Amino acid sequence: MKRWIVWGALLLLLGSPQISLALRCDSKIIDTGDTMFRVQKYCGEPDARVFVGEQKFREYSPYEGTTVSKQQVWDWYYDRGHNKFTVRLRFRGGILVAIFDEGRG
Repeated sequence: MKRWIVWGALLLLLGSPQISLALRCDSKIIDTGDTMFRVQKYCGEPDARVFVGEQKFREYSPYEGTTVSKQQVWDWYYDRGHNKFTVRLRFRGGILVAIFDEGRG
């Protein structure tokens, strides 16, 4: 019985969208925490830019109290070429927060 649970969990993981840890553009590594400027510098213009929306964040400071700020969320798409994965980069507030493989181009 445990064996079927393990196989089921593996199938669920394999069928879900994959999040990459890093992306190679030419000889540079792009990783979460990089800025939009750095990504565009090394990877070039994205094939598409999609504005996802704004996300509100509550921050607490002992000096200012609780403040609410808005950050824009963007998705950039790079088609890596024939038979390679299209990559979606998610930016929040100008900082890369996630890298997704979207399927073959």
